[in-house]
Amino acid sequence: MRTDLPASTATPHGAAAPHHHPDALLNEDDTARFLAVSCRTLQRWRLEGGGPAFIRMGERRVAYRYADLTAWTNARRFTSTAEESAQAAKGVAP
Repeated sequence: MRTDLPASTATPHGAAAPHHHPDALLNEDDTARFLAVSCRTLQRWRLEGGGPAFIRMGERRVAYRYADLTAWTNARRFTSTAEESAQAAKGVAP
């Protein structure tokens, strides 16, 4: 992650992000861009679980709350692989 940007304005992959209200809703494309994953990955996470919480807006439309995305990414933050492994060994799931 880029360190020259304030934490609140950087996406997980380091690109500048617009300031969002915590309840702002992002569509699938914007969410994929924010998380630096493909839309297909988001679709797989919705099917199999393990991804951020989503909101079903209609039969073929989903949205993601900005606050849920930042909480999901923050739950997966570690200072070392040892910390990650210790958390996994305790059975603590992000």
